[in-house]
Amino acid sequence: LYLYGDIGAVGFDLWQVKSGTIFDDVIVTDSVEEAKKFGEKTLKKTKEGEKKMKEKQDEEEEKKRKEEEEKKKEEEKEEEDKEEEEKEEDEKKKKDLSNDGDGWKKRWILSEYRNDYGKFNLSYGQFYNDPEEDLGLTTTEDVKNYAISAKFPKFSNKDKLLIVQYATKRFTLPDDDCGGLYIKV
Repeated sequence: LYLYGDIGAVGFDLWQVKSGTIFDDVIVTDSVEEAKKFGEKTLKKTKEGEKKMKEKQDEEEEKKRKEEEEKKKEEEKEEEDKEEEEKEEDEKKKKDLSNDGDGWKKRWILSEYRNDYGKFNLSYGQFYNDPEEDLGLTTTEDVKNYAISAKFPKFSNKDKLLIVQYATKRFTLPDDDCGGLYIKV
C-alpha cells in the first residue's frame, strides 16, 4: 500500500479491454467503512441494473423470436411454393434428359482444352432402380481426366450461402483406383 500526500486525480491505464466496457463508481477514501458501504451500494445498484438489462434482453429476444418465427413461416410458405415450381421444372428436365437420347450433348459442353480427356455417355450405370430415372453422365474410360460444364441462368449469392451439391455413384472394389473432383464455378 502506497501512501500519498495530496491526491488530485485517479486514472486508469487499460489494455486488452473489450470495447464498450464501462468503468464507473470510483471512490477514493481512507475509510474502510465508507468503502464497504460504497461497495455494497454499488453491488446492489449493479445487480438491479443487471436484472433490468436481463429483463429487457429477454423481452427483445422474445420479440425477435416471434418475428423470426413469423418470418420463418412466410419463408417456408415461399419455399414450399418455390419447391413445387422447381419440382415441376425438375420433372420436365428429367423427362428431357431421359427422353431425348443424345440431347444431353446440347446442354453439357465437353472441354476442348486438352485432346486426351475421357468421354462421357448417358447411362444408368451398373446399379439402378429405374433405367429411365437413374440416367446420368457416365465416364467411359479408366485412368482418364474428364472435363465438362453446363450453363445455367445467372444468379448472385451475395449475402447468401453458395451450395454446390452433386451425387456420385461409384461401385469399386477395395483395391481399385479412385479419383477426385474439383468443382469450378
